Amino acid sequence: MRGRPRWENFTRLSQCIGTEIRIFDPLEDMFDPLIKCSIDGSFVRLGQRSAENVRKGSEPVPTADVGVSAEFKTNKNDKNIYDNSIKVVGASSHILNDDVRRMFTYGITIEDDEMTLWYFSRSHSVKSASFNYIEDLESFTAISLSFMFSSDKEMGYDPCVIRSKDGSNYIYHLEDQSGKKRYFQTHSLIAEYRSLCVTGRMTRVWEAIELDQEQTGEMGKPVVLKDLWLDGAAQTEKQIQNEIFRDIRSFPVSTLDSLEDLSNEMRAHLRKALANDRYKEYFLHIICDYRGETTKPLAPTASPKLGLFNAPVSTSAPSTTRSLSNPTRDPRQFVQRRQYRLVYNEVCETLHDLKSLKAIKTLQLLYCAGWVHRDISSGNILAHTVEGTIRGKLADLEYARKFASNSGNSDPKMGTPFFMPLEIQTQQYFSQPTRQRARTTATSTLTMERKATTSIRPPVRFNFQHDLESLWWVLLWAITEGPNHVPSRQFADTIFQNRLDASPRRKKVVTDVNYLLEAACFHPTVEGYGNSLSQCMIELYDFYNDREQAQLLEDVPSYAKAHFKMYELVWLWKTTLDGNEDVAVQLLLKRGPDIDNPSNLPQRMKPGRPTDDSNQPVQDDGGAPSRGLDWRPKRPRRSSGPSEDDGDYQPGGSDESDASQGNRRPKRPRRSFGFR
Repeated sequence: MRGRPRWENFTRLSQCIGTEIRIFDPLEDMFDPLIKCSIDGSFVRLGQRSAENVRKGSEPVPTADVGVSAEFKTNKNDKNIYDNSIKVVGASSHILNDDVRRMFTYGITIEDDEMTLWYFSRSHSVKSASFNYIEDLESFTAISLSFMFSSDKEMGYDPCVIRSKDGSNYIYHLEDQSGKKRYFQTHSLIAEYRSLCVTGRMTRVWEAIELDQEQTGEMGKPVVLKDLWLDGAAQTEKQIQNEIFRDIRSFPVSTLDSLEDLSNEMRAHLRKALANDRYKEYFLHIICDYRGETTKPLAPTASPKLGLFNAPVSTSAPSTTRSLSNPTRDPRQFVQRRQYRLVYNEVCETLHDLKSLKAIKTLQLLYCAGWVHRDISSGNILAHTVEGTIRGKLADLEYARKFASNSGNSDPKMGTPFFMPLEIQTQQYFSQPTRQRARTTATSTLTMERKATTSIRPPVRFNFQHDLESLWWVLLWAITEGPNHVPSRQFADTIFQNRLDASPRRKKVVTDVNYLLEAACFHPTVEGYGNSLSQCMIELYDFYNDREQAQLLEDVPSYAKAHFKMYELVWLWKTTLDGNEDVAVQLLLKRGPDIDNPSNLPQRMKPGRPTDDSNQPVQDDGGAPSRGLDWRPKRPRRSSGPSEDDGDYQPGGSDESDASQGNRRPKRPRRSFGFR
């Protein structure tokens, strides 16, 4: 044979006739001699299924069993390359989402005689340069052998998570701070925050129970296990909680007397909670936290490729047709991620099952400690019942940080869009506090200098009232979406949407004193409480404007009156429910989001995701303030600032539009190699 060796079974694939399955059959012939080798433990077929049954479709392959996803096309053109790329990304997204064990996964795309390798993880994805696998036998053989003789861990399977044979549960192998190995078996999934993006946190929350060292018997009562991917440099929730406890302990209780806007009852409750470490009762007890594997570092030879997933432009389309993607945007920055798993001692109930909101006390304690939560939602407001006594708790502290409104850039949009504060969602203050900067222009030596001023817009930083506003949105969502009342649910559908921007109607709820009462159509049993919600927002909005116009954003005591107002509203919530046993009111607490309507299902946004969805991570300063909090009331400094104008919006108009970011649903894997 002269020249470079090539595969005997293949000619130019674009000249072959038949289905893709038949044309690519020789690939299986290449793998079979290796798969059938007798080395112990080398290969395991997908659940011992035969390749023939998988090929015929009589026995579908579960996503969790797919070792490497692959897409084939006999012809190489822009359309086929784009189609293969989209499908392999979608398949890999499903694999990482469906299989708890996966730390990363690989993919292969083939167009004619060109092969490309893909790598997907929670931190980044990589695409190799294409090569001719028919002529380049050396590269093809090296890749094939690398896949076939790799260990489970090298293929992306986490050795610390074992799946049961029927796939119904998992056993997590963790190690606590003392070095002791502990085992937790999952029973049911409490929450799962999926994303259409491959990268991200992929948070899962399980109800689990601890097993003995032999992993054969259960120990103790049920617990909650949380599994997610953290940014490599981010603090863990345990570290954040320890810092909060430290700051609560250092809070001078005598300061409460100087906060004139608090009621005597609030002061008494806070003194009681601050005494003898009782504040810990309002936080979840973390009994084990474990930092696991870190994603692979970015290869030094890797470079960003813009427009990789731009749809090909049809030649018959007008010349003005452009791709929806923005090829000029900056490439995203690489952020390495690591596994983080923690176990809570308490299995709590969420807002939908409660008749009180005692988690308001946790917010008050965070206020005393000088921390903001930044992710208040219906799923984070919990209660734990101990001997008939309900204790309110606030979950998910991983986004919490020290209050420092004057440092760094604006806070990114994070948390649950349903309950996001409007200033954070719009990235601008209501009263637009500005600093004036003089600019001098000399017109001539004979005339006086003319001075002009330019306004500098300050960064929008998360403050204490933003947390309270999120709690207000939770209450509004509960009394409009909860009851079996069509008018109020229709109103809720226009206000609570999973979108990055704030709809005009959502803005009106905050800025228009009459809009909520005119448009909400509350159920008769909660109409009185709806009026109280409306009045509360009017006052909260005034608090925002007064503080911003007086340039008191950093004045900690100025937020006390907002805390007292929300304390009254929460107390009224409890009174309303205790005195009304109507079935519609009970639905407020038991129904939860409407799973038949995806727009009513609160979903998390990834923290740090920018407004243009460009996958650019926003750098965080870690929450460390430049100085300690000043609890002394500051003298107001009045300054004028323009108010936000929402335009001439009329209630009832059809101004709403669906958010289009990330609505493409990835397809499930179509093929898989049978060697894993």
